[in-house]
Amino acid sequence: MSQISRPASSEVDHLRRQNVHLSEALRLLQEEREVLIARRFRRLLFFGAGISLLLHISLMIYLNMVHRGAGIGPGVGSSIAYNVAIVSEEELTDDEDMSFDQLPAGPAQDDEPAAGELSLDAASPEAGLATASANDMPSLGAAGTGSGGIPGVGDGSGGSGGNGLGLGGGGGSASFFGTGGKGQRFAFIVDISGSMSNGAKFETAMRELARSIDALPDFAYFYIALFESKTVTPPMQTGWIRARKPMVRQVVRWLGTVEPNGGTEPRNAFLQVFSLDVRPDVIFFLTDGIFNDISLEELNALNARGKRVVMNAVGFGAPGEVDQSLLRSIASQSGGQYRFVPTEAAP
Repeated sequence: MSQISRPASSEVDHLRRQNVHLSEALRLLQEEREVLIARRFRRLLFFGAGISLLLHISLMIYLNMVHRGAGIGPGVGSSIAYNVAIVSEEELTDDEDMSFDQLPAGPAQDDEPAAGELSLDAASPEAGLATASANDMPSLGAAGTGSGGIPGVGDGSGGSGGNGLGLGGGGGSASFFGTGGKGQRFAFIVDISGSMSNGAKFETAMRELARSIDALPDFAYFYIALFESKTVTPPMQTGWIRARKPMVRQVVRWLGTVEPNGGTEPRNAFLQVFSLDVRPDVIFFLTDGIFNDISLEELNALNARGKRVVMNAVGFGAPGEVDQSLLRSIASQSGGQYRFVPTEAAP
């Protein structure tokens, strides 16, 4: 019987060693491949991050130039704000169908204004504002003279020879006793000192203030600072108020509860407005008297600390009772408008 030849043990050991070497070589090649892949991935990651960073920096520079209104003269810089509002379809439909008098008005349970409150005539907006009390206010129109010898107010030409519209940022527009401005944020600093109770001055001023905020587009914002010996603001005002009709209605109702009192001290009101988180585009300032608590120099210094604010000034009352020169300077040096609104002396 023939015997099957078997490889010598030395050959078997040699084959085993070759197999081990091949396995080790394959393992090293696999590790080197993984290292090369990881290195290439890191390079691509760094390259992509660099491109993304460059694009983001370029975008921020562009948006900053647009926001600052590059290339536009002082006082005419563009103002861009982005607002996101989440409103249900049902809420939107209700707001569109409601008349102004049907909108919610704060704590009051009924829709009828109480005695002495200001209300808006939704049936004829052009007629201005009317009171629900027995005290007749002068009618407010675009021109003409109402009762009490106070000229009608509303949109109209400014008293400084302009067209009644001051400058300001882009966006919406506002008007107050024939002065006006463009922008998105409007502040009203209005005199409610004791002398405003003479004649129909106080009622007329509050009526025009209510008309002004009611006429704002709903994407605009407003801030009210009434001044006497102290500054009086609406209780629902914690900052800029967006000019949506329900909020406007609440402020209008509150204006009907304000009474004139104290002295003519607007300084704190100006400090309050200039310290807002976002500066206004236009300030409307009305007074019927002479004030000494803030100077033209201090106002200009406040205005120079940030974005330039257009200040429109309204002198209200008898010519000798108002420092028209100061008011005219406040308006002209800020790029705004000045208007004098004469009133009859109190009986």
